[in-house]
Amino acid sequence: MTPEARVHYDEGLRLYGDHAFAAAIRELEAGFALEPRREFLFAEAQAYRLAGDCARAIPLYERFLGSGPSPLQVDATRLALDRCARRTASVVPAPEKPVVPAPTLPPSRPAAERAPWWHDRWAAAALGAGLAATGAGLGFVLAARSAADQADGPATMRYEDYDRLWNTAERRQTIGIVSLAAGGALLAAGAVRLVWVHNKDARLPAETPGQRGLTTMVVPAAGGASVVGLVNF
Repeated sequence: MTPEARVHYDEGLRLYGDHAFAAAIRELEAGFALEPRREFLFAEAQAYRLAGDCARAIPLYERFLGSGPSPLQVDATRLALDRCARRTASVVPAPEKPVVPAPTLPPSRPAAERAPWWHDRWAAAALGAGLAATGAGLGFVLAARSAADQADGPATMRYEDYDRLWNTAERRQTIGIVSLAAGGALLAAGAVRLVWVHNKDARLPAETPGQRGLTTMVVPAAGGASVVGLVNF
């Protein structure tokens, strides 16, 4: 790259890092006019995409692909095009959550035979597991956001780093969504159990023995996954 073009390229990257995308685009266009290298095309497309203008970013990505980049650069560019396509696509309403019928509750034991309702071991186990899963899910979501921010930073002008950081962010986000959904289901199950134990009629006959447990299933959904749970007390 000639010194004159390098000045515009470096200034464009600096403005890109400061999120001054409009000024960065002007510098990159000026550098490209002096020396039409594909580095300017990719950087300008990135700036347009992060500025929310995928309509202008997509042609630049396609011109970059037509310049004969390496296979790794092609993969990174296709990832960026895919994100632009998802951003500009029509928003699809999230599917309604499946309604799980409430289980039939067996008769409770007399109050004299039962431990205090707040000592119920099934509720404590569900709440403890739910808090742990929710904490883990929140941690993965924050870690995904950190990786995504790094991918959109000025350091992502290198195609290898851009590809690696975005893949890491997507994996962490998927794990975080599933963990948060599972934690929410467990917390809800624990709360329902506590309410039910608290409100049981102490004068009813002893409870009929039955199978107790929590069954959960992760199913695919738009933008991630959902957890369906069935609690038997």
